[in-house]
Amino acid sequence: MGSYPSGAALLVALGWIVGGTVILRLRPSWRRPLLAVGVVVLAVYAATRAAVGAHWLTDVIGSYLLAAGMALLAAPLQRAKGGSVSAPGSPARAPPSGQNS
Repeated sequence: MGSYPSGAALLVALGWIVGGTVILRLRPSWRRPLLAVGVVVLAVYAATRAAVGAHWLTDVIGSYLLAAGMALLAAPLQRAKGGSVSAPGSPARAPPSGQNS
């Protein structure tokens, strides 16, 4: 059996979190379908890792929890930096008052 937590499962979960975040910023209406597909993909991945004997199911679940924790810690940092992605074709954000260039 593999190690705890599963590094591959951690990368898969982080990939879905980062990719999903980018997609949701561009297409907010895709929230539910993207969440549903992400849950199914991660569940199938966890089941296959356990089925082939690469990891215990708890190894994969631990990786998913670690990825979720990392995302929760990173979210306030991104908001504090004012990080946002504008949708294609949307007008650029105006600078805060008093900082016209």
